[in-house]
Amino acid sequence: SYNDMKALVIDLKAIYGAVDEPSALEALEVFAQSWNKKYPKISESWQTNWANLSTYFKFPQKVRD
Repeated sequence: SYNDMKALVIDLKAIYGAVDEPSALEALEVFAQSWNKKYPKISESWQTNWANLSTYFKFPQKVRD
């Protein structure tokens, strides 16, 4: 829903904006707790593809910003 978009994007940014992979996994868990009732496929997709997505955290924070 368009009404949820702003809050949902903020919570997603907490995942890919995390300082390291463990922090990102924590943010993903918080996201799932907040949004799984309405949008379960989003966190499911992140979790299913985490092996590929987490390579992002192998780069220094400076590069990821």
